[in-house]
Amino acid sequence: MKLITSRTETVDGTTVSLNFIIEMVTLKGQPGGPGVSLELDFDKSSIIGMGGVLSMLAGSVTVQGVMSATPPDSNGNSFLAVNFSNPSVTVAFDQPSQQQIANKLGSSGLGLLTSGLQQALATDFKSRGASASNFGLRILASGDSTSPNTLTAVPDISWIDDNTLGVFGY
Repeated sequence: MKLITSRTETVDGTTVSLNFIIEMVTLKGQPGGPGVSLELDFDKSSIIGMGGVLSMLAGSVTVQGVMSATPPDSNGNSFLAVNFSNPSVTVAFDQPSQQQIANKLGSSGLGLLTSGLQQALATDFKSRGASASNFGLRILASGDSTSPNTLTAVPDISWIDDNTLGVFGY
């Protein structure tokens, strides 16, 4: 599956058109805590502006967030969520793309473009905040339950390994 995204952003004070083809999206847990990284691998992408057209760019974007359970709603329902309200974003171009950008914009231009993209994407993910999944739990603080989906408090979330998410509640 390919995801194609086109948008206009301001990077280092210049309006640019970003056209990215996302080849792979990977969600990875960070063992021992609720941290999660969303990795977006892109290829055959382009940036128009900043002195011309940069095309056939490849690399990756990594966004750090956390997994959490939402506070219970008025019905006591809590959902597993990915929270990007305080994201850390890293943009990494592959070597041929770095060379192309440096040839067109200079080595300082490569750094300015990369940091500008990181800031723009961090702002975008921050505006999205927490995104709840369909995995829900019922929070019922008033007593014991025999249902594994009913807890007495919002659970703690922690990755056991890269692929196993632990939901710890009682």
